[in-house]
Amino acid sequence: MKILFVLPQIGAAVPSYHAISILSAVAKRAGHETALLEMPEMRLGAVDEAVTLHRPDVLGITAVTQQIPYAKEIIRHVKAKFPHIYIAAGGTHAIVRPTVIDEIAGLDALATNESEGPFVDLLSALESGQTPTDIPNFAFREGGQVIRPVRTYSCTEEEMTALPFEDRELFPRWKSTPKGVPLEGLGIRPRFFISRGCAFACRFCTLPTMRKMYPEKKFVRYPTAERAIAEIESVADRWTFSTWVADDDVMTHRPDWIVNEWANKYPDRLRHLKWELNLRVETATEEVMRALASTGASLLKFGLESGDPSVRKDVYDRRITNERTREVFALARKYGLKCHTFNLIGHWNETRMQVARTVRFNQILKPDKVQISILHPYPGTPIGDEAERLGLMVRHVNSYFEDTPLKLNYLHHWEVKAYFRFFRLLVYSAYSPKLAWSEIIGLAKWLRDKVRKRRTRYDLEAASTRVEETG
Repeated sequence: MKILFVLPQIGAAVPSYHAISILSAVAKRAGHETALLEMPEMRLGAVDEAVTLHRPDVLGITAVTQQIPYAKEIIRHVKAKFPHIYIAAGGTHAIVRPTVIDEIAGLDALATNESEGPFVDLLSALESGQTPTDIPNFAFREGGQVIRPVRTYSCTEEEMTALPFEDRELFPRWKSTPKGVPLEGLGIRPRFFISRGCAFACRFCTLPTMRKMYPEKKFVRYPTAERAIAEIESVADRWTFSTWVADDDVMTHRPDWIVNEWANKYPDRLRHLKWELNLRVETATEEVMRALASTGASLLKFGLESGDPSVRKDVYDRRITNERTREVFALARKYGLKCHTFNLIGHWNETRMQVARTVRFNQILKPDKVQISILHPYPGTPIGDEAERLGLMVRHVNSYFEDTPLKLNYLHHWEVKAYFRFFRLLVYSAYSPKLAWSEIIGLAKWLRDKVRKRRTRYDLEAASTRVEETG
């Protein structure tokens, strides 16, 4: 079977997409062919060109919530123009909102949970001429009816250990990079997805919702350290790089795995590489810090979200105190580890004072890197369901780095965009002239690009007007 994966990224480019590269790897291991179409802009002609080039039997499309409207349009277009192609979709949105299959007449199958095994079963059934309707973790459309088998499959730790390495060469920017050429010069950093799951209950995240859907399975899972290390070594054998990223939601859920497995088995040949990871203040013990530092970890990324303790606890259900956060940052620096904060603004009840407290607490912590995002209440999360019930979702946005989709009670719409744009500068200016200057340069480039785009749009509109006038 030939599979064409389609990844909509309209207004929201992603550096890596593990789900597709994992599914491509398991499909190839089963003897199938795969290809990928990345869509940074909504151009259905690109879909037609890719279908003509690759002649797929199956089109697999994955999309986050913000990209769902584009995914629906692509699916309808493909089914109308190429009705013989079997179309399957998946992603986190599909897991928490499996009824999305009811909204798209052209969708044949929807993955409603992890699907490494079920996806291969689906391909095998199609290849043998069967009409699949009973594969776990998929919903199917057959004869105008939607059939929803039970969601019983989950990728166990043993299966995670046995998975093939991600198919990075599915992505053109990886495939076209010769061995020995430094990836950093091409804007590429290897990213790895090692452990899975999260045991915490942040109200803006889909993972707690997913965990409740499958109470019978072990939700936080790790492969063997040897398997995780072998994949990093395989990439290091093929390409040249100096830093890599662990994209695990919380890599330090099991301190014993970090200390006794990961750090003890991490090879000397990789210790010169710097790497970064996500972790929680609750899991950052001194033993863990020491182990991470011994393997070359250089940047620890913590979800602060808000500098106002009441917002953190009562709005986002993150029970982390300012005092403990300061202690953990000091501990990290004791071992030469840099710190990164994730911050979130734009809750509909957030006030200017609460935003100011988030800025101020970052200034106190003095992180080496700051990320700021705008709250997008995802369907299926407690915050998302509440926003939907209150009728607060008033506009579509392509990503949480773009705009707020919400009607706000205390902040103006333009204020959230301004806070987002100048947040890092406000933080860095309090303690690091170097970081502040770098942010000023970035803001200048952003403004220049914005002006250029407006001029281009104006020129195109003016040219169109002249054409119409000369008719």
